Amino acid sequence: MSQVSLDHVVLLAPRLPRTEESFRKMGFQVTGGGTHAGGATRNRLVGLSDGSYLELLTFSPTGDGPGLFPGSQPISDEAGPGEATEAPPPGLSPMATRFWQRARRHGPIFDLALRVPDLEGAIEGLRGRDIAVDEAGEGRRTRDDGVELAWTMAFPRAGAFPFLIQDLTPRQHRVPHGAETEHPNGVSGVAEVRIPIAPEEAARLPAWGQVLGLPLSDRLGHQGWEVMVGEVKLTFLPMEEGNRGDGSRYGIVLRRDDGGDTLSLVGAPAQDRPASTGSLEWELQADTLLGPPA
Repeated sequence: MSQVSLDHVVLLAPRLPRTEESFRKMGFQVTGGGTHAGGATRNRLVGLSDGSYLELLTFSPTGDGPGLFPGSQPISDEAGPGEATEAPPPGLSPMATRFWQRARRHGPIFDLALRVPDLEGAIEGLRGRDIAVDEAGEGRRTRDDGVELAWTMAFPRAGAFPFLIQDLTPRQHRVPHGAETEHPNGVSGVAEVRIPIAPEEAARLPAWGQVLGLPLSDRLGHQGWEVMVGEVKLTFLPMEEGNRGDGSRYGIVLRRDDGGDTLSLVGAPAQDRPASTGSLEWELQADTLLGPPA
């Protein structure tokens, strides 16, 4: 299957205005967004000129109560601490349930989507290689300006594999473009996404790549595996045995067109979380790396 590309990376934003302000201070333009069908999640977007974007996602307030933050306390943009919320609330969509579970496990960077030209064909191909994938389902979002968006998506059950997406409405309505992708910090696209993977899932990587037309490189040896999706490198890093609960950290390396230093976004390590509360209130940290990506 050709023409597979990185669609977007999903980041948890427990207090969306605060996260948006943090990204603006890092030199990003934050635009767009809206509320997903069912009202459980809403987002703002950081569009990139390579055609992908970063999704800043929060679990929205419902009714008169506060919003919900996976694994921590109910919160909203204004609310303070509340009762611990360990399990997904009832009635979440399959997408919101997946996001909830993955945010609890992986931290502030917790999922990514690959855009495919033939979603049903991809599902059939993956199942033919014994890779379990849920049935395709429709996603919808209402933009802040009232425009309705729709797409289909499918979730592989292996946790490391990105979910797949195909638009039903024009993609340019869903994804920031043009001037919306110009950032004061000069970031233009995603160079690399680092993805934690369990050993049993790593064994399926070659078959997964073959179905999607994404050759797998093992040049890292026992340190991991690399897959090129266009100009974006997906680096699958082995998870340590016994660390499945906390999970490993996802990471994103963003490139600048001028060849300047790349920007890396990583989640706070698990040991840095407040142990006394069991909280998963991660902070997103930005580090400037030396030189452009290899």
